[in-house]
Amino acid sequence: MIINVEDAAFHTAHDFPGGVAALAQRMGDVSPNVLNKKVDPRLDTHHLRLDESVKMQSISGDFRILEAMAFTLNHVVIPLPEFPESGDMSLLDGFMDIINEMADFTRAFQQSWADGKITTKEFENIKNEAADVQARFAAIVSRIGDMKVD
Repeated sequence: MIINVEDAAFHTAHDFPGGVAALAQRMGDVSPNVLNKKVDPRLDTHHLRLDESVKMQSISGDFRILEAMAFTLNHVVIPLPEFPESGDMSLLDGFMDIINEMADFTRAFQQSWADGKITTKEFENIKNEAADVQARFAAIVSRIGDMKVD
């Protein structure tokens, strides 16, 4: 994981298939030369705006900038799962997804801890299961928030 925001921006742009030129073309409102200068951590004459950063990440599907920002601010990034937008049954299904993800997390921890020690691989599995639970909770809370009335 890249933990420096400037390095993350540089690599997001340069690792895009076709490089900076292709990403700039997809962004549509910045020239390749200017984008290259904006993501170069050695230059202080050009600066990547937040909206440009979001656009780069959205187009590229590369979230290293977001992850570097979160790390710098002592936070984590957890992608939200797709969640159907309507109906009581979809809300119930979402809640059941949380229960199932909790079961997967519990099972991963129980199996990993059965011998009294947890390996790096087991820990990674536990972290992934925990992230799934957190993502499901965040998605359902968001969905419930959409239903509130003031």
